[in-house]
Amino acid sequence: LAHVKAGGRVMDVLNNLAPVYAEGERYDLACCGPFAMPWRHDAMFRIIYEAADRIERGAWRGFGVESRAYVLLRMAELALQAAEGDFVECGVFRGGTALLAATALQNAGGGARFHLFDTFAGVPEADLTEAERAARIGGSFDDVSLDETRANLAAFADFLDFHPGFVPDTFAGAGVGKVRYAHIDINTGQATRACLEYLVPRLVDGGVVVLDDYGWPAYVDCKQATDDYFADMNLPGVMPLHTGQAIYVHRADARRILNF
Repeated sequence: LAHVKAGGRVMDVLNNLAPVYAEGERYDLACCGPFAMPWRHDAMFRIIYEAADRIERGAWRGFGVESRAYVLLRMAELALQAAEGDFVECGVFRGGTALLAATALQNAGGGARFHLFDTFAGVPEADLTEAERAARIGGSFDDVSLDETRANLAAFADFLDFHPGFVPDTFAGAGVGKVRYAHIDINTGQATRACLEYLVPRLVDGGVVVLDDYGWPAYVDCKQATDDYFADMNLPGVMPLHTGQAIYVHRADARRILNF
């Protein structure tokens, strides 16, 4: 306040707040804007977003969710430039984010399946790390059912495949072949690693992965699992976004060049 009263900028203060640390990972606080933010005003996007928000019972009212939804729609559109491959989402809840990608797939004329993996009963308590238990992730997202999510996505039923149960158990026999779009929002490090191990080898050239939990201190194990996987596989690191998400665009000859 003293800095601002003396003529300084609020942004100067916000961009110099102390970072937050979780499990040795650093998270810096930042101020955004003014920047181009079409998710705030684009009429066509708002129609799709409002439909997703209704599925989530109005819980998406907030600056942070709009921008993340916009990223998912654009990444789904980018993935559809690949010649083939299915869509996959791990961590579906009531279906709001699935609606975004399904809308893009439907507008493209179909031709692919959309596989949806979730317990549809919340995050299981088993196999959580100490950090995940401290963040009270176990048992969260349990206010949902498979029947509710099916009903929410009924408009896309002809190309959706639901796989209820625990990841990675439900990968067996799921029939997922080549993949061009994968959205991973599964909240735990162990499950995130399992998703990457299953999905990345199936990515076609130009396939896209969006990781929702990468940038949030409460999900530090997801970030560490992601970084470890891409390093272990000698693949380029993911691109973190200010939305808390991270993205990866696959190339058939992808290899790691920068050692970070």
